[in-house]
Amino acid sequence: MIFGTAAPPVGKSTAMVPNKHFYVISLNGISVNGMRLGLDRSIFRQDNGQGCTIVDTGTPISSVPREAYNEVVRTLKSMIKLPRIPFPFGNEDSLCFNGGLKDIDRYVPAMTLHFEGLDLPIFPRSLFYVAANEIICLAMRPMEYREDYSLLGALFQQNINMFFDIREERIFMDPTTCVPLI
Repeated sequence: MIFGTAAPPVGKSTAMVPNKHFYVISLNGISVNGMRLGLDRSIFRQDNGQGCTIVDTGTPISSVPREAYNEVVRTLKSMIKLPRIPFPFGNEDSLCFNGGLKDIDRYVPAMTLHFEGLDLPIFPRSLFYVAANEIICLAMRPMEYREDYSLLGALFQQNINMFFDIREERIFMDPTTCVPLI
């Protein structure tokens, strides 16, 4: 992390939805491999029409409404040519394949999250994670209840330069490579 004047805002920004407890932004849609999924943006909204995606650095896995999750899974299953396997740690609703990091690089497409004012690329190594030896799983799950907030989890935030402008109520996001910063 970089703080203060060494961390100027870069990239495009999206407005924060007023919330006393969380950083909330408005998700409008999802693309996989450059193809926009046919999801109505209203599924990403609360009943009052406001966006309801929390930027959560403390939760690794992202979550979206069940309808969006099902469409992402259907699309990925048609694109990823690896053997499917069950989630290795119980009966969690998760899309997993037999493979490792090299398979993520070779077979997994990129995904884009479309927010108000910016498109956020989710790179293959952020979209899938190694859950166990030779098991890769989607870093996304369905929301349990319609009233829940979606989560932009920490894995999806990898290699994204983020700047939180609290005064102007905006979040800036820009793809970057974090490795040279270490």
